[in-house]
Amino acid sequence: MLTVLRIAGPILLGYLVGGIPFGVIIARVVYHADITALGSGNTGGTNVYRNFGWKAGLAVAVLDIAKAAIPTAIGLLAADRAWGADAADWLAIGAGLAAAAGHSYSPYFRLKGGKAVSSFGGIVIVLMPWAAVLMVAFIALMIAVFRIVSVASILAATALPVVVLVLYPGRPALMAMALAAFVFIVWRHRSNIGRLLKGEEPRIGRGGLALRTNAERAKDDLASGKDD
Repeated sequence: MLTVLRIAGPILLGYLVGGIPFGVIIARVVYHADITALGSGNTGGTNVYRNFGWKAGLAVAVLDIAKAAIPTAIGLLAADRAWGADAADWLAIGAGLAAAAGHSYSPYFRLKGGKAVSSFGGIVIVLMPWAAVLMVAFIALMIAVFRIVSVASILAATALPVVVLVLYPGRPALMAMALAAFVFIVWRHRSNIGRLLKGEEPRIGRGGLALRTNAERAKDDLASGKDD
């Protein structure tokens, strides 16, 4: 019974904690808005950033990272060494993947959510800190080059298995997680891929990360007398 609890506990915790929709909470509490009715309708940090600015977007991203990192770390601690050398990796990844699933299909929000890029980031930070450093630098470079967050996210998901293969050989659980991240993130970005093919995907403004938010555009429209 104890073994079942040590396995199921971190995974269940991951799903329940991962399902907390911080984007929805911050949008409603701070801005009195429904984030699902704005922009892409997703609850993750990118859509919050586009609509309410970088401070709100950063807060959501950090919380989304934490809600996957914490169950992943608990999974590492809960594993019994007697289960085998890879047991801690597998249990931690199970808890982290449950958090990513909860983020994208929240039990508190009609099974809706974000695209889990930050959630997978939380898993990588705990299990593969050097890979996390490389991936942050890679994402920053891709954003600087393409100025499209979805492109940077998809390319990072594509690069992650290669990074794991080079930095963490002989750890099959980490490679399985990297491949799962690639498939999941690409699948969750399928609408973005459609917009990319049509040339309609939003870009970050040329002035660094100062993309005009919907609130700023609405203020400008009101000032100019524009009424859609």
